[in-house]
Amino acid sequence: MKRLIFLLLLIPVLCFSQNYRDGTVFALTDTIGSITQDDSVYVRFYNGPWKLLTSSVNDTAMITRDDKVAEGTVIFNLAAETWWTYSSQMSIQIRTTGVDTITSYPVLTSGLEGSVTLFIVADTVGTNTFYGGSWIEGK
Repeated sequence: MKRLIFLLLLIPVLCFSQNYRDGTVFALTDTIGSITQDDSVYVRFYNGPWKLLTSSVNDTAMITRDDKVAEGTVIFNLAAETWWTYSSQMSIQIRTTGVDTITSYPVLTSGLEGSVTLFIVADTVGTNTFYGGSWIEGK
């Protein structure tokens, strides 16, 4: 009987809890052809305008040469952006001036309550920077 009561009390928790999303953003082969220039990160909802990310947990909102050489992770708190809004789908883009641009496939964010964090991982091989290890988390 105690187990039945416990299960009945657990049902509202499961029904009203937030979804958790964790998934990769870029293909493993997505690469920028330079490790010497800083990269900037943009987000767009559906086919809207690209918006530059400025709310980084790190000291800078760009992926710097030092981040690339150290193969570090730059963390962006998407919900802290002034233009942030609810959307069920978004795309991420990384740009390097005059070199390359890579765009993620659409990331589904439906069911999330707006708490979305983007982790950009730079993996350098030679003079190229691979971003296939980047991921997004949300609740």
